[in-house]
Amino acid sequence: MDNFLQLAPTIETAILSTRPERVLEISAHSPKYGRLIADCQKRLNIQNPVIDRVIPEDLHNETCEQVYTRILPVGTLDNLENIESYDFILVLNLLENMDSDQAHALVQTLCAKAKLQLLVVLPGSPFNFLSEVLSEDNFYSGSPAQFLDFD
Repeated sequence: MDNFLQLAPTIETAILSTRPERVLEISAHSPKYGRLIADCQKRLNIQNPVIDRVIPEDLHNETCEQVYTRILPVGTLDNLENIESYDFILVLNLLENMDSDQAHALVQTLCAKAKLQLLVVLPGSPFNFLSEVLSEDNFYSGSPAQFLDFD
C-alpha cells in the first residue's frame, strides 16, 4: 500500500483504537501522516500529545516542525535501544530498503519500544502471492511474508 488515500483509514483506525499519547513516525513521506495522527489525537482529546519523527536530514523543513514535536536524525535508527518507548510506532516504506537480517532486527527492537502497537507499512509485493510458490528464494527483502513471525 503506497497510496495515502488507501492507507489513511488503516492508520486512522489504529490510532483511534489505541489512543496513543506518544507516537513515533519513521518515514521519508511528506508530513501528511503526521497531520493525520495529530488530527486523531485531537479528536480523542489527548492532552499533551507527542508525535516524533525520524526523517532524512534533506527532507526536514518548516512544515515538519509545525507537525512534529521532535525531528530525530536517521542515525537514531542505529541506536534505538537508547530512545524512550512510544505508545504507537508507524514505519512507512523502510524495511524494503534493508537486507532481511537488518529488517528483522529493526522490527524486533521497535516491538520492544512500542507499548501499544507497531504498524509497519510495506509497499506492494512485486509478484502475485496467490500465483507464485512462496519460498525463501523468491521473497524480495521487503516482502510482507518475511515478517509473518511478528504477527
